[in-house]
Amino acid sequence: VTQHLSNKYGIPIAHLPMNITPTGGTVSLADSSASVNFSPNATLQDLYVSITKLLNPSIEPTEGFRLLGSVYEIYAVNGAGMLVTQFAGNISLTFKYNPFELVGIDENTLKIYFYDEIFKQWVVLPSSVDTSNHTVTAITNHLTKFGILGVILPTIPMNSTQTPPYSVPEPTTFVLVSLGLLGILVLIKR
Repeated sequence: VTQHLSNKYGIPIAHLPMNITPTGGTVSLADSSASVNFSPNATLQDLYVSITKLLNPSIEPTEGFRLLGSVYEIYAVNGAGMLVTQFAGNISLTFKYNPFELVGIDENTLKIYFYDEIFKQWVVLPSSVDTSNHTVTAITNHLTKFGILGVILPTIPMNSTQTPPYSVPEPTTFVLVSLGLLGILVLIKR
């Protein structure tokens, strides 16, 4: 799928430096928070690929999920200045996440999702989590807006009439008894 791409003034974008070829290639943000890797033959033409972190993306996650980090908009433009969104081969996306944002999130549920503009919802991509390097990787064949979502852990509300889900052992008391001249001390458990 291609469409004509122009800047905000309606002037066609041309002569962009091509950074992906039919042999493949990788584009990453300078801070290494996001990268896109095109496998060989994912595209049959040279492309300029860009990754943009969206500031304040007003896209709400699905109920029960939380968005970690940024939403990334990834797009590709061919030599004629046409937007290319669908590809014949695999594109690997890798996004970093901050482990300090995991409070209340199950790390093993992290996945990369794309935002479906038509249905206005997040759609999951097959993903893998690298908990050592704090990255999530997914495979796709199209470019759009992407983000990492994780499942919010359930919370159990407690009030003063509920007991905790664990038992607290009763304190143990010992009494020290001395048998005087024999020099024997005895501890008796009460």
